[in-house]
Amino acid sequence: MLYSRLYKRSLHRPSCSLNKGMLQEEAVTGHMSKLLFLCIAVLSSTVAAPPAMAASVCPPDKDSCVIDTKNAKSGIVYGGRLKPQKPDLEDVFGVSIALDSHTMAISAPWDSEKAYRAGAVYIFTKTGKTWKQTAKLLPAKPVAKAMFGSSMDIAGDTLVIGAPGERDDKLISAGAAYIYKNKGNDWTLHSRIVSEDILAGDMFGSAVTLAGKDVIVGAHLEDAKGIDSGAVYIFRESADAYRQVAKMEPKELRSGTLFGNIVDATGDVLWAPSWQPACKRRRTRGKCKRHRNQYL
Repeated sequence: MLYSRLYKRSLHRPSCSLNKGMLQEEAVTGHMSKLLFLCIAVLSSTVAAPPAMAASVCPPDKDSCVIDTKNAKSGIVYGGRLKPQKPDLEDVFGVSIALDSHTMAISAPWDSEKAYRAGAVYIFTKTGKTWKQTAKLLPAKPVAKAMFGSSMDIAGDTLVIGAPGERDDKLISAGAAYIYKNKGNDWTLHSRIVSEDILAGDMFGSAVTLAGKDVIVGAHLEDAKGIDSGAVYIFRESADAYRQVAKMEPKELRSGTLFGNIVDATGDVLWAPSWQPACKRRRTRGKCKRHRNQYL
């Protein structure tokens, strides 16, 4: 069961990212099964309204992404197949996608170049009608099973990448998030952020999104309100540094709600669902009856 909570202030694109102020219908209705593999992407700004959109499909059992035409009458042209320069089937290339204008980031969270499943993110840049790989980003702390690139978001010259399996000191799977800045077509690491109260198993960085000067990070296995209740953290850029300014833990959270597994923001609204781990103790014909609630 899905609870939707809208916060005043700060739309991560669940797994897929689109910096166009759009929220996929699946996220609103709570149907999450398609979000991992389908990202609606604006490929051309010259097409008249309604905006031209196409699907970037990246199944994790393949080594490439396909930018394909949604409607032949929309004016969209086939974008081609994207894959890393050295593809490896086990890297699960394409689990997460972030797109902004002529820059696309595609993750391979099981990439093992630096450590077993430490992860990697590939940067593709569009020149004319061609997408070309221009960079490969690797985690600053390459540890096994860090899954760098499990979540991403991009806006302008800022890219945030989650590594929820990363070890922080001796804290296994505490997680981290990395912020990159683009300077002259060179993506360089700006900051590595973790929560102030990070603990082993929090999976900080399981979801990330950008909202203006804010970076919003989910830690869906944080335990403050119960085992795996979850939490969402807000970091704000000030004086060229990112500092934690808020931690959100709704009073309704309890064990297993996984709050922060998905986060999204647009304008002054932050959307973060939590899950109902077990139905209430009302029974109908001997079966447990579930209740759906919506929080605003």
